[in-house]
Amino acid sequence: MGPGGPTCDEIFAILARHMACSRAVTTMKLPVMRSLTSITAIALATLAACGGDSGVSAGYFGKTVEPPRGLGKLRPGMTREEVKAVTPDLKEGKGIHEGDWFLDSGADDVQLEVEFDDDRVQDLIVKARTTKLEPMLTEAWGAPKKEIDRYSKEETAVWLNEAGGWRASLSCLERMCFLYFKNYKPLTADFFGKTPVPPGAFAKVRVGMAADEAAKLIGDPAAVEKYVDAGPDDVSIIAQTSSDTKQVSSIRLMLPKESKELLAKAWGPGVAGKDSIDKPLTVWLDEASGWRAIWEDQPIGDSGSLEFTNYLSLPALLGDSGDELAVFSTPILGKTKDELAQAYPAVWKGDDEVFELPPTAWGSHWTRVNTYFDEAGKLTGIRFGIPYEGTATAKADLQAAFEKRWGAPKAGEDLGRPTMIFHDAPPKVVVGDQTITGEWELTYGER
Repeated sequence: MGPGGPTCDEIFAILARHMACSRAVTTMKLPVMRSLTSITAIALATLAACGGDSGVSAGYFGKTVEPPRGLGKLRPGMTREEVKAVTPDLKEGKGIHEGDWFLDSGADDVQLEVEFDDDRVQDLIVKARTTKLEPMLTEAWGAPKKEIDRYSKEETAVWLNEAGGWRASLSCLERMCFLYFKNYKPLTADFFGKTPVPPGAFAKVRVGMAADEAAKLIGDPAAVEKYVDAGPDDVSIIAQTSSDTKQVSSIRLMLPKESKELLAKAWGPGVAGKDSIDKPLTVWLDEASGWRAIWEDQPIGDSGSLEFTNYLSLPALLGDSGDELAVFSTPILGKTKDELAQAYPAVWKGDDEVFELPPTAWGSHWTRVNTYFDEAGKLTGIRFGIPYEGTATAKADLQAAFEKRWGAPKAGEDLGRPTMIFHDAPPKVVVGDQTITGEWELTYGER
């Protein structure tokens, strides 16, 4: 190169960093994109003077799809300490390579790099200065399948090793190629189990749980802060937490948009529903565990979304016999606010004088239970809604459940609106149809 110009190694590093940026950023402001494009154009033009292809051959990569040499001892997801334990010769680059970690490649113009994110292995990368890496790998591993890269939107060559659990994808720029190795495990119906509950340790988490407690149960602090690898290829998971309360609000999986067929194979067809803005959903309910799984029928870009939340089934809410509601294991009528706070600390909201229970099957966020007290400060009754607009049959199904619980109702009236009186003697049970909000309103006790 000319005096004062970048060396070939520096150009190599510039392009490597550009590729990393291109993979990490899905949307960019135009000035940033132009800047990256300009850098790439300059680097590619200069790289032409760096000589011919590397001397590496197909034999360097072996006959099986897996990382070469020391990279093969590592796995994405390993901690930095685990990496150092099995590859003590891992070294940080210097100068323009500072912050990058390398292993000895044993070949000219080939770099073996370990890319970390939050002290865990993100990618294992082979960087080769050559124009012939794809035919070389085809000779070693066979013909690749072609995919459209979700970041660059360009066709990418991909090799899969299901037995070994490896996925290798190739991206090339002029005389420089990048071979990325990630974990590979094909997504199957078995991953979802027989019932609609979150996978693995995430099933131990409950909505409303503190984020740090959830992280301990999951065994990964990062899982309450960002999406982490769920195991199968192209599947990630997070225990979503509220920024205000730092409590878990749901468990969400991002997975291939074609995954609904696998869900139906695992759990059955589900129930067609809709959300509050009429977006189509498919819903699975598991009364035994109290988990509800919701698949958004409209994909989010290239991915499908599956959200798990806890819900309150009708048997868990109403019970099947007796005067008490099953959800309140300790009777509530006649209790003071202090007694309610002591009996139900997790759901009694003293400032608002309400209970906040999990949502029922077709509710969105929670079941808000309003309370009524007499002059002596004792609870006389409660009132809450059970939404039915989420699916076509819910309204009739709920009415049938009320009649199964308390028998046939008699007609009543409340402020000129018809009601159904299911239990006239204390505790009184009255149900009215709130057509504006799309819910059955249930009063238990006296208002």
